[in-house]
Amino acid sequence: MSAEEEPESAMEESEPDPAKDPMADEGLPPEGEAADQLAKLTQVFQVFAGPVDARNSTFGDGSAGADRPPSQLQRRGADTGRLTEEDLAEATTGFARPEPYDRALAKLEKHQVVELWGPAGTGRRAAAIVLLDELLEGPVYLLRPTLSLRQLAGRDYKRGCGYVLSGRLTDGTSTEDSEHLWRRVRTTVRDCGAHLVVTSAQQTPGSPWRVPWERPEPRWLLLAALGDADVAASEIEAVLAGVPSDFRPQDLREVARRLAAGAGAAAALEQFSLAASATVAEWFEAAPPPAEVLEVTALAFTEGTSTQEYEHGLAELARRMAESVPSLASAEEADPDEPVAPVLPASRAARARPDGLTRHERLSDGVRTRTVVVFRERVYRERVLAELNDRYDVSFWRGVTNWLGGRVRSRPGADPQVRAAVAAGLAELARLDVYEVEQSCLRPWSAGQLGWAGQQTAVLTLWLMCRLDDTLAPVALSVAEEWATDPSQGRRWAAAVAFTGELGLRYPHEAAGRLLGMVETDARLRGPAQQALAQLFAMLTAEGKSAGVVLANLERMRSAHGRRLPELLLGTVLAVVSAPAERTDGLAVMSYLSEHPAKIDRVARLWALVLCHRPLRRRALTAVVNALAGLDSATAKEEASRLGQGLARALPERELGPFRDELARLVDTSRRRPGPDELIDVLLAAVEHDHGRPATEDGT
Repeated sequence: MSAEEEPESAMEESEPDPAKDPMADEGLPPEGEAADQLAKLTQVFQVFAGPVDARNSTFGDGSAGADRPPSQLQRRGADTGRLTEEDLAEATTGFARPEPYDRALAKLEKHQVVELWGPAGTGRRAAAIVLLDELLEGPVYLLRPTLSLRQLAGRDYKRGCGYVLSGRLTDGTSTEDSEHLWRRVRTTVRDCGAHLVVTSAQQTPGSPWRVPWERPEPRWLLLAALGDADVAASEIEAVLAGVPSDFRPQDLREVARRLAAGAGAAAALEQFSLAASATVAEWFEAAPPPAEVLEVTALAFTEGTSTQEYEHGLAELARRMAESVPSLASAEEADPDEPVAPVLPASRAARARPDGLTRHERLSDGVRTRTVVVFRERVYRERVLAELNDRYDVSFWRGVTNWLGGRVRSRPGADPQVRAAVAAGLAELARLDVYEVEQSCLRPWSAGQLGWAGQQTAVLTLWLMCRLDDTLAPVALSVAEEWATDPSQGRRWAAAVAFTGELGLRYPHEAAGRLLGMVETDARLRGPAQQALAQLFAMLTAEGKSAGVVLANLERMRSAHGRRLPELLLGTVLAVVSAPAERTDGLAVMSYLSEHPAKIDRVARLWALVLCHRPLRRRALTAVVNALAGLDSATAKEEASRLGQGLARALPERELGPFRDELARLVDTSRRRPGPDELIDVLLAAVEHDHGRPATEDGT
């Protein structure tokens, strides 16, 4: 790919210039529209990515039956914070010790710090967890991969606990400083009585306790993963004969799962996509015509959209390539002396030929049927992009980059999934060359060069990088962190949006901290950042993942400011308690309390802050009414009473009268149906009964 900027004239010649995007100048959402933009983008992602946890699903059309390994598709839990028993079991079950394991264990035991160094996909993360689990009785915590050595040396560690920093990225530390900082890290960890394992693939100065890492022996890993499964020795030997030298341990574990489920060796080995890779390589080696190369190029960035959208994009790509690669334009010039017979090309039939890489597929949502163009095997997109990346030079990729800009700024009425399809292709391409993807597309688009459409696509790319490959998630986090501190307002807004989705799920502590930092320090972005934090809370609640991190951060801000609470904190609290739930008709905060009833006093304390602040009181009361209106009828009275009890403990006595009176007036003027009115009576009765009682120990 090329990092060169897109010629303005090329865009104007090929695509009609769309109406001016209100975000194009500054990259910020129009006043009051941040929440709506966040919700719509989340919906686009959910529709495009399809079922999150369905085995063998894929993003692109929401259909099942893909050949992509489940490890690349299933949404994993947070990559920061304390590991659960399930996380530990997943890492330790079927683990096979590679040759460097004992050396790493000895260094960790002696120095309390060790670095596992080697390529991604060799099992370093699982090994780090297993090392700590073997050595310690205490819990294990995951640290974010973008921590610098200075930050590692300056942070606190809990005594008796283990810490994993998986996939550490380079932080620009010089060779001279590196060894000194590593020794400071060891001193800090030792003084705290903790243990730390860092994994890295960077060609940078390492720690004095670096251990070069290797994959485990395929035989021992396969046997460990099979456990007690009854699999014939001949099948095991057939599998071992077909395992590639650069296998990923998680893929070999999936092979073992297939064998244990009754699959034969050949079927189990399909996990490695060896046949598909060979098919794509042979297709390119046969020197297909340029038109066919463009067909698969276009499909790599439009798969999952309608056939019409694909064909429109293909025609546009051909025009862009003629501008970027002169030999293509000259090859298409017809000889004026040669008569040309009229032809009606059957291009759709040609794309479905058996020896090709593409086919047509009919999809139905139960009501309507549509036809889409897809790769014959799901893994073909990854392999096609790899071949394109290896074979074609900057002029080809300049044409692709310019074409992608036109796709992102797609014409009115285009398939709403076009941008998500572009993002999916870029996420796949990032596995091969993340630098070029970032410089050619993500960086200019995130700044608002193509308006909100470009920012959406850049954010979707980061989300899909997290979903596609665990090794890309730290890179996506690093990119978002750079955007968050960029001088460009547009890039900072794109970072805020990015932290509300897959990045927020992977790194909830970092996401909440970054968004609150924007609220506190970025006046232009304050309102949108508040809505982004509310969206993050709603998403974490819906996924059952670390939503309490948001509330804990708000409580720390409240404590830090004492009695003089700034307007920005109160506005942020109001946004969070008013946030709609993602999967119900109610509010996210009530869904959170339904799962974590012991946290009622924390929620009530925050809600009371805005109920006591007169400029925001009516909106805070409206949130109370909306919270009650969205409750499930079976448990509504119980939940209304619990909320009332919590507010009774949190509200000062002088605020009880205004709370009752203004809530009653709000209900009278809103003309709501009888159900919520009854629940308000329940809530008020609980407030009266429980006022003055101390907070529960669990609710702090």
